[in-house]
Amino acid sequence: MPQRQPTPPRPPESRITGLIPWFAANPIAANLLMLLIWLGGIVGLWVIDKEALPPIRTGAVEIIAAYPGAGPGEVERAVCVPLERAVFDLPGIKRLDSESTEEKCTLHASVQDGYALQDLISAIRSRTHAVPQLPKAVERIEVREQSQGNLIINVVLYGPADDLALKRLGEGMREDLLRIPGVARLGDFSAEAPYEVAVQVSSARLRQLQLSLAEIADRIRQTSLDLPGGVVKSPAGELLLR
Repeated sequence: MPQRQPTPPRPPESRITGLIPWFAANPIAANLLMLLIWLGGIVGLWVIDKEALPPIRTGAVEIIAAYPGAGPGEVERAVCVPLERAVFDLPGIKRLDSESTEEKCTLHASVQDGYALQDLISAIRSRTHAVPQLPKAVERIEVREQSQGNLIINVVLYGPADDLALKRLGEGMREDLLRIPGVARLGDFSAEAPYEVAVQVSSARLRQLQLSLAEIADRIRQTSLDLPGGVVKSPAGELLLR
Protein backbone atom coordinates (compact mmCIF):
# COMPACT_ATOMS: atom_id res chain seq x y z
CA MET A 1 0.00 0.00 0.00
CA PRO A 2 1.52 3.34 -1.04
CA GLN A 3 2.38 5.74 1.72
CA ARG A 4 1.30 9.42 1.54
CA GLN A 5 4.08 11.94 1.35
CA PRO A 6 3.95 14.70 3.96
CA THR A 7 2.90 18.12 2.60
CA PRO A 8 5.83 20.56 2.67
CA PRO A 9 5.28 23.58 4.89
CA ARG A 10 4.19 26.80 3.14
CA PRO A 11 6.69 29.63 3.18
CA PRO A 12 5.62 32.63 5.20
CA GLU A 13 3.76 35.25 3.16
CA SER A 14 5.97 38.19 2.33
CA ARG A 15 4.53 41.58 3.31
CA ILE A 16 4.43 44.21 0.57
CA THR A 17 6.13 47.38 1.76
CA GLY A 18 6.26 50.83 0.15
CA LEU A 19 4.53 54.19 0.12
CA ILE A 20 1.93 53.37 -2.54
CA PRO A 21 0.81 50.07 -0.98
CA TRP A 22 0.57 51.81 2.41
CA PHE A 23 -1.72 54.51 1.00
CA ALA A 24 -3.77 51.81 -0.76
CA ALA A 25 -4.29 50.13 2.57
CA ASN A 26 -5.07 53.42 4.34
CA PRO A 27 -7.58 55.35 2.18
CA ILE A 28 -8.21 57.95 4.88
CA ALA A 29 -4.56 59.10 4.81
CA ALA A 30 -4.62 59.22 1.00
CA ASN A 31 -7.75 61.39 1.02
CA LEU A 32 -6.22 63.75 3.60
CA LEU A 33 -3.07 64.11 1.50
CA MET A 34 -5.15 64.88 -1.60
CA LEU A 35 -7.09 67.49 0.38
CA LEU A 36 -3.86 69.16 1.54
CA ILE A 37 -2.57 69.27 -2.05
CA TRP A 38 -5.80 70.93 -3.19
CA LEU A 39 -5.66 73.51 -0.41
CA GLY A 40 -1.99 74.26 -1.15
CA GLY A 41 -2.79 74.80 -4.83
CA ILE A 42 -5.68 77.15 -4.04
CA VAL A 43 -3.58 79.20 -1.61
CA GLY A 44 -0.68 79.36 -4.08
CA LEU A 45 -3.02 80.55 -6.83
CA TRP A 46 -3.81 83.67 -4.79
CA VAL A 47 -0.26 84.30 -3.56
CA ILE A 48 1.99 83.56 -6.54
CA ASP A 49 2.85 86.35 -8.99
CA LYS A 50 1.12 85.90 -12.33
CA GLU A 51 2.33 87.52 -15.56
CA ALA A 52 1.38 86.70 -19.12
CA LEU A 53 4.85 87.59 -20.44
CA PRO A 54 7.28 87.74 -17.49
CA PRO A 55 10.57 89.61 -17.96
CA ILE A 56 13.67 87.52 -18.54
CA ARG A 57 16.75 88.25 -16.45
CA THR A 58 19.68 88.64 -18.82
CA GLY A 59 22.56 89.09 -16.36
CA ALA A 60 23.44 92.48 -17.82
CA VAL A 61 23.40 96.14 -16.79
CA GLU A 62 21.60 98.88 -18.71
CA ILE A 63 22.76 102.51 -18.62
CA ILE A 64 20.29 105.10 -19.96
CA ALA A 65 21.03 108.82 -20.35
CA ALA A 66 18.46 111.23 -21.84
CA TYR A 67 19.66 114.22 -23.89
CA PRO A 68 16.55 116.27 -24.82
CA GLY A 69 16.56 117.86 -28.24
CA ALA A 70 19.63 116.03 -29.58
CA GLY A 71 19.89 113.81 -32.63
CA PRO A 72 21.59 110.39 -32.76
CA GLY A 73 24.94 111.80 -33.91
CA GLU A 74 25.09 114.45 -31.20
CA VAL A 75 23.99 111.90 -28.58
CA GLU A 76 26.81 109.55 -29.59
CA ARG A 77 29.53 112.23 -29.51
CA ALA A 78 28.44 114.09 -26.38
CA VAL A 79 26.98 111.30 -24.20
CA CYS A 80 27.69 107.75 -25.34
CA VAL A 81 31.42 108.13 -25.98
CA PRO A 82 32.19 109.77 -22.56
CA LEU A 83 30.12 107.15 -20.74
CA GLU A 84 31.87 104.32 -22.57
CA ARG A 85 35.28 105.71 -21.65
CA ALA A 86 34.23 106.00 -18.02
CA VAL A 87 33.05 102.41 -17.47
CA PHE A 88 34.72 100.18 -20.09
CA ASP A 89 37.61 99.14 -17.81
CA LEU A 90 35.52 98.25 -14.73
CA PRO A 91 36.11 94.73 -13.34
CA GLY A 92 33.18 92.44 -14.12
CA ILE A 93 32.28 93.88 -17.53
CA LYS A 94 32.61 91.25 -20.23
CA ARG A 95 31.22 93.28 -23.14
CA LEU A 96 29.98 96.83 -23.62
CA ASP A 97 27.59 97.90 -26.40
CA SER A 98 26.05 101.32 -27.00
CA GLU A 99 23.02 102.54 -28.93
CA SER A 100 22.39 106.16 -29.90
CA THR A 101 18.89 107.32 -30.80
CA GLU A 102 17.07 110.64 -30.77
CA GLU A 103 17.38 112.18 -27.29
CA LYS A 104 18.70 109.00 -25.65
CA CYS A 105 21.92 107.04 -25.16
CA THR A 106 21.70 103.40 -24.04
CA LEU A 107 24.66 101.25 -22.95
CA HIS A 108 24.44 97.49 -22.39
CA ALA A 109 27.13 95.93 -20.19
CA SER A 110 27.38 92.13 -20.06
CA VAL A 111 28.49 90.78 -16.68
CA GLN A 112 31.19 88.14 -16.33
CA ASP A 113 30.16 84.78 -14.86
CA GLY A 114 30.42 84.67 -11.10
CA TYR A 115 30.65 88.44 -10.64
CA ALA A 116 28.18 90.11 -8.28
CA LEU A 117 25.69 92.09 -10.35
CA GLN A 118 24.81 94.61 -7.64
CA ASP A 119 28.48 95.40 -7.03
CA LEU A 120 28.94 96.18 -10.71
CA ILE A 121 25.82 98.38 -10.74
CA SER A 122 27.18 100.39 -7.79
CA ALA A 123 30.56 100.82 -9.49
CA ILE A 124 28.94 101.96 -12.75
CA ARG A 125 26.79 104.50 -10.89
CA SER A 126 29.88 105.97 -9.24
CA ARG A 127 31.76 106.26 -12.54
CA THR A 128 28.88 107.68 -14.60
CA HIS A 129 27.93 110.31 -12.02
CA ALA A 130 31.52 111.55 -11.97
CA VAL A 131 31.82 112.18 -15.74
CA PRO A 132 32.57 115.93 -16.03
CA GLN A 133 32.18 116.61 -19.77
CA LEU A 134 28.52 115.66 -20.24
CA PRO A 135 26.13 118.36 -21.56
CA LYS A 136 24.12 120.29 -19.00
CA ALA A 137 20.88 119.01 -20.54
CA VAL A 138 21.73 115.48 -19.36
CA GLU A 139 20.24 115.75 -15.89
CA ARG A 140 19.84 112.09 -14.95
CA ILE A 141 21.64 108.83 -15.74
CA GLU A 142 19.76 105.64 -14.93
CA VAL A 143 21.69 102.45 -14.13
CA ARG A 144 19.65 99.27 -13.64
CA GLU A 145 19.62 95.55 -14.24
CA GLN A 146 18.60 94.81 -17.78
CA SER A 147 15.45 92.73 -18.20
CA GLN A 148 14.06 91.45 -21.45
CA GLY A 149 10.35 91.28 -22.15
CA ASN A 150 8.10 90.71 -25.10
CA LEU A 151 5.80 93.29 -26.60
CA ILE A 152 2.14 92.33 -26.41
CA ILE A 153 0.62 94.52 -29.14
CA ASN A 154 1.98 95.95 -32.37
CA VAL A 155 0.19 99.03 -33.72
CA VAL A 156 0.48 99.69 -37.47
CA LEU A 157 -0.84 102.92 -38.95
CA TYR A 158 -1.69 103.14 -42.65
CA GLY A 159 -4.14 104.94 -44.90
CA PRO A 160 -4.60 107.17 -47.98
CA ALA A 161 -2.23 109.91 -46.79
CA ASP A 162 1.34 110.95 -47.46
CA ASP A 163 4.21 109.59 -45.36
CA LEU A 164 4.73 112.84 -43.47
CA ALA A 165 1.08 113.01 -42.36
CA LEU A 166 1.18 109.40 -41.20
CA LYS A 167 4.38 110.02 -39.26
CA ARG A 168 2.92 113.02 -37.44
CA LEU A 169 -0.25 111.11 -36.65
CA GLY A 170 1.80 108.18 -35.35
CA GLU A 171 3.80 110.43 -33.01
CA GLY A 172 0.56 111.77 -31.58
CA MET A 173 -0.78 108.25 -31.09
CA ARG A 174 2.41 107.28 -29.26
CA GLU A 175 1.82 110.04 -26.69
CA ASP A 176 -1.79 108.94 -26.29
CA LEU A 177 -0.78 105.32 -25.71
CA LEU A 178 1.68 106.30 -22.99
CA ARG A 179 -1.15 107.96 -21.06
CA ILE A 180 -3.23 104.75 -20.95
CA PRO A 181 -3.19 103.15 -17.44
CA GLY A 182 -1.33 99.84 -17.47
CA VAL A 183 1.02 100.65 -20.37
CA ALA A 184 4.50 100.14 -18.93
CA ARG A 185 6.59 100.94 -21.98
CA LEU A 186 6.45 101.31 -25.74
CA GLY A 187 8.84 99.96 -28.31
CA ASP A 188 10.68 101.99 -30.89
CA PHE A 189 8.60 104.15 -33.20
CA SER A 190 9.60 103.56 -36.81
CA ALA A 191 8.55 105.63 -39.81
CA GLU A 192 9.78 105.46 -43.39
CA ALA A 193 9.68 109.22 -44.04
CA PRO A 194 12.50 111.20 -42.36
CA TYR A 195 12.15 114.93 -41.85
CA GLU A 196 14.04 116.99 -44.41
CA VAL A 197 14.41 120.54 -45.72
CA ALA A 198 14.50 120.98 -49.50
CA VAL A 199 16.31 123.93 -51.11
CA GLN A 200 15.26 124.68 -54.68
CA VAL A 201 17.04 127.19 -56.91
CA SER A 202 15.93 128.02 -60.41
CA SER A 203 18.33 127.45 -63.29
CA ALA A 204 17.95 131.07 -64.39
CA ARG A 205 19.05 132.31 -60.97
CA LEU A 206 22.04 129.95 -61.02
CA ARG A 207 23.16 131.30 -64.38
CA GLN A 208 22.68 134.87 -63.18
CA LEU A 209 24.87 134.31 -60.10
CA GLN A 210 27.26 132.00 -61.96
CA LEU A 211 26.87 129.30 -59.33
CA SER A 212 26.39 125.56 -59.45
CA LEU A 213 24.27 123.30 -57.25
CA ALA A 214 27.44 121.78 -55.77
CA GLU A 215 28.67 125.20 -54.67
CA ILE A 216 25.33 126.01 -53.03
CA ALA A 217 25.38 122.63 -51.25
CA ASP A 218 28.92 123.29 -49.97
CA ARG A 219 27.93 126.73 -48.67
CA ILE A 220 24.87 125.32 -46.86
CA ARG A 221 27.01 122.55 -45.37
CA GLN A 222 29.59 125.06 -44.08
CA THR A 223 27.09 127.45 -42.51
CA SER A 224 24.66 124.93 -41.00
CA LEU A 225 25.09 124.02 -37.32
CA ASP A 226 24.07 120.60 -36.01
CA LEU A 227 23.03 121.60 -32.49
CA PRO A 228 20.06 120.51 -30.35
CA GLY A 229 17.35 123.15 -30.05
CA GLY A 230 14.90 121.47 -27.70
CA VAL A 231 11.47 119.96 -28.18
CA VAL A 232 8.21 121.69 -29.09
CA LYS A 233 5.11 119.90 -27.79
CA SER A 234 1.82 120.20 -29.63
CA PRO A 235 -1.49 118.28 -29.74
CA ALA A 236 -0.14 116.39 -32.75
CA GLY A 237 2.98 115.20 -30.91
CA GLU A 238 6.52 116.37 -30.19
CA LEU A 239 8.73 118.19 -32.71
CA LEU A 240 12.50 117.89 -32.33
CA LEU A 241 14.33 121.15 -33.10
CA ARG A 242 17.93 121.31 -34.32
